[in-house]
Amino acid sequence: MKIVSITLAHSQMPVPGLIRGALASAPFADIHAVIDTTPDNPIVKQVLEGVDKVRCVDWKWRDDFSLARNLSLAIATAVVGEPAWGVILDTDERLHLDPSVDLRDALATHHAEADVLLVASKDGYQKDRFFRLPTQGAAFVGPTHEVCLGWKNRQTLAGMTFSELAKSPAELYVKRSRDERLLSEYTKKHPNDARWFYYLGDTLVGLERYDEAVVAFDRCASLRGWNEECAWASYRSAKISLDKGDYEKVIDACCRGMAHHAGLAELPWIAAVASSRLGRRDQATYWATISAAMGMNEGYGPKIPRMGFRHDPARWELPYDVLRYTTSGEEQAEAERKFYAAKEKRYGMPSSMASISRNVHDAVRHEARNDVALLARPIATILSTVRASKLLVDEAVLVAGGAAGYHLSNPSVAVHGGQLLCAIRSVNYKVEDDASYVVPASDCGEVKTQNFLSEIDPSTLTVRSIRHIGDYADAPKFPSLIHGYEDLRLIPLPGRLVASATMRDRAPNNRNAIALLELSDRGVERAYVQDGDRHEKNWMPILDGTADVSFLYMTDPTTVTRFDPETGQCKQVARHVPRFSLDHLRGGSQLIPMSDASLGFLAVTHEVTLRDKNRVYLHRFVRFAPDFTVAAVSEPWFFRRRGVEFCAGLARMGDDLILSYGLGDCEAWLMRVNETEVLAMLA
Repeated sequence: MKIVSITLAHSQMPVPGLIRGALASAPFADIHAVIDTTPDNPIVKQVLEGVDKVRCVDWKWRDDFSLARNLSLAIATAVVGEPAWGVILDTDERLHLDPSVDLRDALATHHAEADVLLVASKDGYQKDRFFRLPTQGAAFVGPTHEVCLGWKNRQTLAGMTFSELAKSPAELYVKRSRDERLLSEYTKKHPNDARWFYYLGDTLVGLERYDEAVVAFDRCASLRGWNEECAWASYRSAKISLDKGDYEKVIDACCRGMAHHAGLAELPWIAAVASSRLGRRDQATYWATISAAMGMNEGYGPKIPRMGFRHDPARWELPYDVLRYTTSGEEQAEAERKFYAAKEKRYGMPSSMASISRNVHDAVRHEARNDVALLARPIATILSTVRASKLLVDEAVLVAGGAAGYHLSNPSVAVHGGQLLCAIRSVNYKVEDDASYVVPASDCGEVKTQNFLSEIDPSTLTVRSIRHIGDYADAPKFPSLIHGYEDLRLIPLPGRLVASATMRDRAPNNRNAIALLELSDRGVERAYVQDGDRHEKNWMPILDGTADVSFLYMTDPTTVTRFDPETGQCKQVARHVPRFSLDHLRGGSQLIPMSDASLGFLAVTHEVTLRDKNRVYLHRFVRFAPDFTVAAVSEPWFFRRRGVEFCAGLARMGDDLILSYGLGDCEAWLMRVNETEVLAMLA
């Protein structure tokens, strides 16, 4: 049996090639039937030139999607000329078929009795997608948000999903304005059909006409149509009332919705929220308990058939979120545990992995990234062999280096010539809880950095010797309120030591720029300031044992640059897209070779989240294969507290790794951990 894709196309498509992407997502189709709804304009036919298996049919648009759908099914039947499966595919939709699925076999065997097959979106709702042709009397109704009626046997097609391309705000406004006009007219003609009042309410919400939306949703609920849709209309009405602070109306709407359908966990959940905001803790607890009983975590939810209307967090973890605040003692602790356990069940994986997975929805991934700010653990609770030491420097050394009264911050370690060296930054400012910088009045608002190079005792992680890193570079300086080389990262090369740093006062446009620094016994002899037109920080040097200087510029896409001594600039030499989603990871330590060279390189990165309006820095170990593709990523962790922490150095001494890090921009620390244990984190 043949498969024909059916697409409505028009010349006002925002991107002329949009239709090509839609058709390309259905390579299994024997024929692509394209209905050109603007036949007077040649654009559609021009776009389709050269596309295989296309049959284009002209039909002038008449402002009615059900009419267009029915006609397109009839056209597809005529084009194929024999019984077939038709798959509706709009220009802004993309089909995603699991490579392991044999679609034709599934249609011929598993769905031999079906008339219509539903396909789930990546957001979870289902849509009529495959239709057995000829349709034998079944048809679409409704001018927009059309529904297909008259089919005897509906089934769900496993192994395929679809997604919709995002629309711009202007495109959404045009669509919603059109839908509001069509639905307003249609509800007047069909005043007793609940469906169209629901979608009118949904459209009015998109147009931010909330009072009118409540009227439409309430009308839908009062007509007692499809129970799930009417109950969900009550939920939508309740949500608007919740946002307006009309909590009594929320509870009334939820009770009305539960009279339609008692299995929607979202209804008692939102009633629980409203009761909690009214100060009725007991009532909130009762409602939340009912919601959990109908929910997906430990309730009856998996047995309740749902077609598409849903708010998944309320079906999983949000009832426990209410109970975290309306109960106490052991009940509260249990609600806290269940809240995060239910979330991870919804994600299908731990939050630490959902936050970097490419196999979850973008919204889930970003939600999980906020979760890890609370769920991350201190590294000392993950690894058994952790030893930390705070770096201390005599005030006389700071005074001699022009850093009187400065605080130590963000050290960077490296092994050079058999010695464990550490560049220690000192700063003249303090960071307040609101992330503001406070500098001494005598410095007139200028942020200043002075750096020191020390030799570290590997056994005690204390300073053996230290000297100021002077600045003798002849690179020109520019007016700036920020002075000095920030966050040096040591780069040991055969026979010499260099470093990278961030600075502002040597960039002509007062941006953060990276400089490669040549070091001598007295300090910086030369600074190669890297060109650019954007702020740059935290490039990660690659310590590969060669005389070349290379950097990991970005983790996702994984981008490697190499310094060219002739031009004094870095050029991109490699770029990969990692299998993990790591666009939120920022630079940290250097990349150092693993003790087993076949495992590649190891680094420490950081990510920043906000918790109670405060910045929380978390860290991950990342292993890179020898070709610098990302091989493994650890769970997130922190050094000592959820706050401002920064790791700028990583080195190996024997079987151990030495991490150097700053706390709160006012303390410098070293930490020793076992490499084997770190590898276990990366398993």
